[in-house]
Amino acid sequence: MSISPTPPPVASAGGLAASKPHDARILIVSPMPSQVCQLEGLLRGAGYARVCGSHPPAGTAGLRTPFDLILLHLSLPDLQGFDAVAPLLDGRLGEQPPPVLAIPTGPGEPWRALQAGARDCISAPFEPAELLARMHHLLEAQRAHRA
Repeated sequence: MSISPTPPPVASAGGLAASKPHDARILIVSPMPSQVCQLEGLLRGAGYARVCGSHPPAGTAGLRTPFDLILLHLSLPDLQGFDAVAPLLDGRLGEQPPPVLAIPTGPGEPWRALQAGARDCISAPFEPAELLARMHHLLEAQRAHRA
């Protein structure tokens, strides 16, 4: 598998120049430290410098950074991963919460993840280029909404 060192080109939203996706603050939430490390390495290799990894259930409790995107690995039963990030999804001063890109691992989880509030899903195992493209599209939509 080959990994592109840069995400897809940045498109402009409404004719305005969009900021680079590399500036995005990304949170990775997974109960598996090895997966957090793998995803951090992938994202940093693609140019994302502001990446933070966390392990539920207590891992997100002290986080106060306003993230631009949350990658949520759903290897916990009953979508408990959403419970771990719920405090981060509360709107601050009317701001839209960050989009969640869920990584489901079992049958039926993509549908349940979308019902629980994920904006998109990518089933594991996945191609790194597809993950980067989906992240890019979610970040661009988030920027357009804020503009």
